[in-house]
Amino acid sequence: MKNKKYIFALLSLCILCGLFFFVKEDTTKGENTSQEIEVSSSYPYFTPEEKIQRSYLVVEAKFKGHLPPFKIKPTNGGAPLIHKDSQFEVIKVFKGDIQEKEIIQIRSLGGKYKGESTSSDFDSISYNGKQNYLFFLTKFPFDTYKTDEDYYDTVTGPFGIYIKGNDGIFYGVADSQDAIDPSLLENSTDATNPRDIYLQQLKESYERGQLTTEEYENTLAEENRFGTVERE
Repeated sequence: MKNKKYIFALLSLCILCGLFFFVKEDTTKGENTSQEIEVSSSYPYFTPEEKIQRSYLVVEAKFKGHLPPFKIKPTNGGAPLIHKDSQFEVIKVFKGDIQEKEIIQIRSLGGKYKGESTSSDFDSISYNGKQNYLFFLTKFPFDTYKTDEDYYDTVTGPFGIYIKGNDGIFYGVADSQDAIDPSLLENSTDATNPRDIYLQQLKESYERGQLTTEEYENTLAEENRFGTVERE
């Protein structure tokens, strides 16, 4: 018999990047206890130029492998979720302070860990080592699931990931009609610090009355808080 409960969560991150998620938690009680969480997300539309602005790194990279999934307990007491880090070798840098040939870790939501599972929009993405990928990467300062580790998140989730075609154009893995000519990236001189954008958007939300003083101050405090990681 299944006991289903529905949890609605609105992260402080929603204020900053328009991300909303709905968590459906399905717990099966009995001899074989399992927990399945389905995360449904909504992402804002950003032009390539806006994605560049919101990125600490914009890189072309090659897939090297996945690391074992792990669970993160967020700072706000929300539902723990399974995440996975994947390693990539940097082939070309369009924005950011990083060198070619460096190995970076990119985090995605979803995976299986100790009988628990989390599914998300990232599940449909399958990397291989034969193709090159384009990533718009950031670090969300107010994400309640962030951890004190060296990794990056993709801007607008799966919509911040592209695969390089035979014609040299990058095509979105979540939307193949979303194409980016590498010349746009090579000619970009954007040096925006994404943290400044997040702080400004947060301040504007507060000034418009969308946040109380307590909510505003608590969200700012999240920058120095980190989720709890559980690994095997």
